[in-house]
Amino acid sequence: MREEGPVSAMAGDAQGEAEDLSDSSHEPKKEPSPEDLGDFLSESQPEDVRQPLSAHRPEPIDDPDVSDDSLTPTLSLRGEGDAGRRASRDSQPLQTTMWAPRKPLQQGQTKRKLQLANSYMLEFDQLARVLNFLLEHKELKKVSREDLHEETGLAVRQIASLVSMGSAMGLIQPATQILTPIGQLIAEHDIFIEKKGTLEWCHYAGAGSFSNLVWFEVFNRLLIKDSPLTMKDWTDRLRSDLAGQYTEATLKKHLQKEVRFVADAYFERNFRKLDLLHYGPEEVIYLRRYPALEPLVLSAMIYDFCEQRRSNLFQVSELAESPGSPALLFGLDISTFRNLIEGLHERGFLRYETTHNLDQIRIKPSLSVHELLLAHFEGRSPREQL
Repeated sequence: MREEGPVSAMAGDAQGEAEDLSDSSHEPKKEPSPEDLGDFLSESQPEDVRQPLSAHRPEPIDDPDVSDDSLTPTLSLRGEGDAGRRASRDSQPLQTTMWAPRKPLQQGQTKRKLQLANSYMLEFDQLARVLNFLLEHKELKKVSREDLHEETGLAVRQIASLVSMGSAMGLIQPATQILTPIGQLIAEHDIFIEKKGTLEWCHYAGAGSFSNLVWFEVFNRLLIKDSPLTMKDWTDRLRSDLAGQYTEATLKKHLQKEVRFVADAYFERNFRKLDLLHYGPEEVIYLRRYPALEPLVLSAMIYDFCEQRRSNLFQVSELAESPGSPALLFGLDISTFRNLIEGLHERGFLRYETTHNLDQIRIKPSLSVHELLLAHFEGRSPREQL
């Protein structure tokens, strides 16, 4: 166990030099056409992400153009009265006191989602309206988009897009359109998703999910392993990599919009507060090192990362280099990441083992992702369950 002198938990140079990437085209937003909807409710889970895109090459598919109501039927609240409302509720309310990690999938099972935003941008104030309605009806087992449309005043297609974005960040269950346990926690404490710790977690959840195809590839490959690129370069590189998985018409129609969605979220929306992405010469985009992570939020990320991989033990070097890990997503080199780990160990949030030439993290079975995030929002130390 690490027992040397105290090390600051948040050590690191806040002005890191990171890998680059960029984009050149800032297209004006335009309302999506009916053909732009795509499949917003494809469920997905991260798997072993250390695979090239070529390892996931199904037969080319045409543009799905799934209509809003062609998916799983949902329960409507309108005109039902109290009896109808009671009938739509589960006999047991949604339990949020325990964190249930996302179940890891076997290789080849993950469905990656190309069309996440469908021409809409990540407008957090609009997403907050959806989260607020879902929080007020947290006892329901399923919520319809028609009810969301009626209660929020947002267009049905925008509702579909916002649900898709919320699902991409692990806040909304896509098939039932109700809050996840973490989604309920965030809706209760920071519904506009504007505080530093909330944004850190949502960035980790969105950019670290293998199923969010463009978002994941930008932060885990294009920004990390390639020389500085523009946003147009991102689009061209992804179009080449995805050739054969989707028809050329689908890639031409949707890929540039999804790339723009990612860039817009970090340059124009709430994620800009994290100061992660910056423009360099000739509009290349690079990732700036971000060492000032909230300790409890970083701990929750590490626990989530380990639980998804069914492991309570990770080598620091492996964790620092693994796609989807907080180190990679926040541009941290191994030295900076190790310093942060030492700080978490000193606080008792996890175990950092260094004796006998070890260099590994061990998570505590008495702590959970939910408890670590709850402790962060409540401004207290996490409570271990014995």
